[in-house]
Amino acid sequence: MIYFASDMHAECRDALIEYEKVATENDLLIILGDLGLRFRDTEENRAFDEFFYSLTATIALVDGNHENHPFINSHPTEQWHGGAVHRLSKNAVHLIRGNVYSIEGKTFLAMGGCKSSDIWKERGLLFDGEEPTPDEINLAYKNLSEREIDVILTHKYETANCESAPRDSLDGFIHYLKCNPTYKLWVSGHWHGERSLSEKCVCVYDKLRTLGELI
Repeated sequence: MIYFASDMHAECRDALIEYEKVATENDLLIILGDLGLRFRDTEENRAFDEFFYSLTATIALVDGNHENHPFINSHPTEQWHGGAVHRLSKNAVHLIRGNVYSIEGKTFLAMGGCKSSDIWKERGLLFDGEEPTPDEINLAYKNLSEREIDVILTHKYETANCESAPRDSLDGFIHYLKCNPTYKLWVSGHWHGERSLSEKCVCVYDKLRTLGELI
């Protein structure tokens, strides 16, 4: 079974604890950004890191903006379900932007990243690499044009009009997805709440949701 949750922000949320209790070796939790590994140099963040690395159930991360991107991207790269990932631990991987993964008979396209607001910049709580590069965006376009994609996985879903954004920017890509809903489902995080953002897009947060519930 495939589960979704989002925006842990380096806290031991109930969704992670519950998933560790119920997960079998065939299950997968996809976190839609803002996990928060090594994000702050605090006792609380270090405790969360230790907790996360103690988990044994299978987890895949789509990065958000509240991530230590250099740390995540420093992990070894390997192939996983047909796409490239960073291997975070024995049981956890980071889904690399623009890649497609075939899981349980469905295809998933991952596009992590998001621009932090000015308040986080003022606090110094951001890392290089929070927004996708044009190459990562173009890889996603290429995969969308060449393959049938069942599920889009992003951290960001922009509610404002992104029509004027450059095509090879994240806003431009989000706008393209909104205007070309050829996929069956789009799952995002970021908004710290659960709601339908469009006919095909659902925002998840701190409760475990299954693919069967959403699609």
